[in-house]
Amino acid sequence: MDKEASSMNWSIENIPDNNIIFYRMHKQYYEDNPEIILGSGFKPQGKAMSTDWKKYSTPEQSLLRASSPNENRIISMKVGKIRASPLIIEHSPSKKYCNRAHTDVLGLKSISRSKKNRIREYLASNSIWVLLSEEKKRDIINKNIEEIKNDNFESIIDEIISDLKKGNNFEFEIELDDLYCAVAPLSGDRDLKELLLESIKGLGFFNVKVNPGIEIIVNKLKEIQENYRKAKKISLKHWNVLLNQATHQGETE
Repeated sequence: MDKEASSMNWSIENIPDNNIIFYRMHKQYYEDNPEIILGSGFKPQGKAMSTDWKKYSTPEQSLLRASSPNENRIISMKVGKIRASPLIIEHSPSKKYCNRAHTDVLGLKSISRSKKNRIREYLASNSIWVLLSEEKKRDIINKNIEEIKNDNFESIIDEIISDLKKGNNFEFEIELDDLYCAVAPLSGDRDLKELLLESIKGLGFFNVKVNPGIEIIVNKLKEIQENYRKAKKISLKHWNVLLNQATHQGETE
């Protein structure tokens, strides 16, 4: 395994005004009129609106991060245009979700309804659809299914256990990043996915903060392995349902 390639110590970068970010919008905001981008579709999740920076993500990769790609579209926005509004753009790479492109758009929270509506309409008028064919969406879903089928999660866990027994904590620390990336494509059971992600985070806590003993960590790793098997089974079922839906939708068009 390439230890340098697996490390995710990504720095927060300044995003130039002439760059592009991608935003996912659910079909509830466009299915009645697919040509129009509605301002109401720009909604923060928590404190920020979640987007992906084009420098580190394609529109296809951004769409794949949706739990149901066939029910979403991608919107392209120029950074300088967004900054011309009261909104703030901050690059915020997510180690947890293995996403270097992740970028927050801040400023739509805790403002008056009238101001929020004005900003949303401004975003809509300064955005364009990145149109992906139904065939392309099916390809994206297929790719994710293959990635889940061919993951090496369990072998990474086995490597970590082997490293721990050798007393090699550096190997343990680096390989945790690979576990985040293995869990990232999963969907279908958000609670189980979050449990896995938090468990991996907890392993990092063991490694950096405390030494509970090898046996405790190994048992925790085996528990995570078993939960991953369950999550993988649920996720593959979920993605295959989406693939069938996308295939039937394509046949009727």
